[in-house]
Amino acid sequence: MSGIEIAGLVLGAFPILIYALESYREGAEGLVDWWQIKRAYTRCRQDLTYHQLMFEGNVERLLSPLVVDDDELKSLMADPAGQAWEDKELEERLKARLPKSYKLFLEIMGDINKLMESLKKELGINNASFQAKVDQDYKLIKPNTSRHNLMSASNMEFQAKRVKFTLKKSNRQRLFAKLQEANDRMRNLLQSSDETTIARRNRQPVKYGTHNLVNRTINEFWRHAKRLHEALSKAWQCGCASHQANLALKHRASDTVEFEILFHV
Repeated sequence: MSGIEIAGLVLGAFPILIYALESYREGAEGLVDWWQIKRAYTRCRQDLTYHQLMFEGNVERLLSPLVVDDDELKSLMADPAGQAWEDKELEERLKARLPKSYKLFLEIMGDINKLMESLKKELGINNASFQAKVDQDYKLIKPNTSRHNLMSASNMEFQAKRVKFTLKKSNRQRLFAKLQEANDRMRNLLQSSDETTIARRNRQPVKYGTHNLVNRTINEFWRHAKRLHEALSKAWQCGCASHQANLALKHRASDTVEFEILFHV
């Protein structure tokens, strides 16, 4: 699966998790012990929404240089399961956008996708008994309150899942912490890539011939100045410390080596 496809897959998983969680809450509010799990569900919903916004921001930054205009970007973001995410040309643009870090990007996206699957498992989204309580739109089906139904194995498992939710807070926190880390790495990777691209565009090319000519001219002046200094040192045999010879520095308009010497005697 390509990097673009995984991004779309993860993008589409967030609404499912949040919608299922909200629907579950709506059905569970009528239960006697709802107050015991209300805080846990509220915090989980907030965490999911936060990470959804962070991931959407990363995906928009990822796609912005790859799409033609804002309309194409909005179309992709609005339909994570659409065929546009399978566009091979879009994937090639992504590889060109991340020439050195594409493989790392795939690994990060793979990690995020696995974390989303773990969250689905944690929330019981993929559980058969849980799914039996939820309709095709992820809305909770009101349970039959008959004694037989309440004591059924499927209902007991469903209720156990609700209790388990409150007891496994640390596990959810661990998953959310890993999701935060992966989102941060993705953002930093994209930021570094963008900064490198901008630096390359702003860099002024240096003409090789001119650069070498300047170096040769400077070296030539340096060698002549060194020889002049050595000649003066040998010729000046006086032991007085007050005598000086200064070389005048000025802007050079030609390659001819010329020095002006000012003697203080």
